This record gives sequence, structure tokens and C-alpha cells, in this order.
Amino acid sequence: WTAKAKKLVPSLRLAAWEGEDAAAEVATAGVRKSKVSDIRDHIARAASIRERLSLSPEEKKNWVLDAEATLILIVKNADEWFKKYKPYLEGDNRRNQARCCISVKKLRQIVDEANAIPANLGNAMIKINRIFSQAEKWMEKHHRILVRCGIDCSVVRKTLPPPSQASGGTWATRVELQNAVSTAASDVPVDLEEALELQHILDKVQDWFDRATIVAPKRSTRMRKNRGSAAQEKYSLDELSSLVEEASILPVDTGEELERLKIQLSMVQSWQLQAQRDMRDITNTFHVMRKERTACYGAPDRFQKRNNVFDEASGLPGPVKVPSALKAIGGNSGN
Repeated sequence: WTAKAKKLVPSLRLAAWEGEDAAAEVATAGVRKSKVSDIRDHIARAASIRERLSLSPEEKKNWVLDAEATLILIVKNADEWFKKYKPYLEGDNRRNQARCCISVKKLRQIVDEANAIPANLGNAMIKINRIFSQAEKWMEKHHRILVRCGIDCSVVRKTLPPPSQASGGTWATRVELQNAVSTAASDVPVDLEEALELQHILDKVQDWFDRATIVAPKRSTRMRKNRGSAAQEKYSLDELSSLVEEASILPVDTGEELERLKIQLSMVQSWQLQAQRDMRDITNTFHVMRKERTACYGAPDRFQKRNNVFDEASGLPGPVKVPSALKAIGGNSGN
């Protein structure tokens, strides 16, 4: 029994399992892992041997074969791994209604924990390792776009450009964002949290472009709208300014639309300044006119009292006495 136990878990692997660097030692050993089912069967044989011994129940309980405790620990950790990550290990994740959501970082954690167990975990390990490889390839392929959008790509095992270099250069485009989101759905059989975050960013980008196109449409679009009968929707100066500010935080090229918005904003601000000047001039003119009228006719209440003369026969106000200064302005008509 002990000879087979050592074949199931070689001495190098046994030493690694008892230490802190189990995963690294097992990985570098290059030995083939035994199936968990074989280890479980071998533990059952140890229990059978123990039952045949002429010992008291207490002595049987304390009697343990060489390496038996290690085999039990391996099976225990394997069972805990299966239980802990059951939602990701069972079912067909390729079906849309059964797809689970997980991050690439979590996938790597699952794979690393499985590699640290010196046993062959079977199809479950093959499945999760395949999913992680697919997710990792997707992240490598769209690394520049992900970094540009502020999504962490440090879990990728392949050496990639540092974030400062990856995010430099040309901006991402909406087409590239859409392609990254669609390939994540088609190439990886789970919903990656990074892809969902990218979809959220894409939705924000698309919403900004839609609003920018309405507020500051292209010349051809404006000409078509001018020919139509529908009235164009109006936007406030605050909304226009907000669009210009939002452009700076978007991870895509907004150059053309942003330029139209800035031109529109400049035109509105110029009109606003001119309108303020015109209103100030009009207000000042009315103030001067009021002073002149007050000097000519007196205060409004005195003018009304002086001219509130009723014709006793008709009961209607009599004719207003027109000052000579007003007659000079009105001409010979006296009106």
C-alpha cells in the first residue's frame, strides 16, 4: 500500500505539498499527476487494511499508514476546490441562458489553486483551464484597448507592454470597442467582467456621440433637417458645455465631433455676450427716456392725478392736456 502511495504522490511532491511553495515545486517537477479518484480508492484500501488489524477501536483510529495523511489532505483540498468553484465547473457555459459571469483574475485564481493540488482534477480542470486560456488570449489581443479604458490586464501571464506604453499612441475607435465586446461573447464561453465593463464604456461612448450629433450635426445633416418640417430640438448652454467636458474622459477619438461642439459653443457664447450688451444698451436707453419724461411731465402719479379730469356729461375722461414740448415733437397735429 505504501509503495503505491509513493507512486501516486512522489517524494518530491510530498515534500512540496507540506511546504509553502507547493504549486511551484509540483509545476517544476514535471511529474504526472494521479487522478483524484485513484487517490480516493487508495485511501479506502487503507481503511480496509486498518479494519483487519487485531487492534482496539482506539488503536485503529490512531494507526495511520505512511503517506496516508497526505493523501487524505490532497483529496480534502480537491473536494473543497470542486465545491468552492462548482458554478464555474458544471454545466454548459456556452449556452447564453447558462453563462456565468467571472473576471479573468478570478479565472486565474481558480487555475492556480487547482495547479497547487498535486492531483489530476479531471475534466473540470481541463474545462476551467481552457476557459482561462481563451480569456487570456482575448485580453492579450485587445490589451491596448483595455488599458486605454482603464481595465486591469496584469493577470495575463504573457509579457505585455507597460500601461504607460500600451495606452499611448492612437486613440481607440468605436469599431474597436465593438469588436472587443463581440469577440469576448463569441470566443469565451463565459461573460467576462472585463468585457461587461467594456460594454458599459461603449454604451457611454455611443450615448455621447448620439447627443453630440444632435447638438452639433454635420453640415449635410443640418441641410437635410432644414428641408424637413420637424422643428429641431433645443439644448441649453450647460448641456453643450457638459458635452465638451465629457469628451476629455472618453477613451476614444472624439476629434471631429468635439471640434463641431467647440464651434457651436463659441457661437452660442458670442451670441450670449452680444445679447447681454444689447440688453444693457436697451435698459440704459429706457432709463434715460424715463428721466426725460419725468422731467417733462413730472412723476407718474402726479401726471395721472393732474390729467384725471372727467366729463360730467358723459362720465368719460376728458381730453389730456398736451404740453407744448410734446406738441413740438408731434408737429402741427397736436397729437
